[in-house]
Amino acid sequence: MPQAPIVSRVQGVLPFLPFTHDEQRVLASEILDRLISQSDHSAEAANTSLTTAVANEIVDLAIQDYIEREGARSIHRAVHELYEERLIDM
Repeated sequence: MPQAPIVSRVQGVLPFLPFTHDEQRVLASEILDRLISQSDHSAEAANTSLTTAVANEIVDLAIQDYIEREGARSIHRAVHELYEERLIDM
């Protein structure tokens, strides 16, 4: 069966706009909140909680690692790495 050309499958083009500083902060906070809520269900992390200061530090450091061409992926990766480092240090 012949495949339709890729052009016929594209329905629209969305521009890639870099995140603003505020959007980076919100994204990093949401990713961190999701990680914390997921780890709260595991036995290892049941007694582990982050203070507000540590959470803010993770967010601040993660947005410093923002790479515009990667978009959310760079923030996601940085939050995960920083969160894991903090769990190891606790």
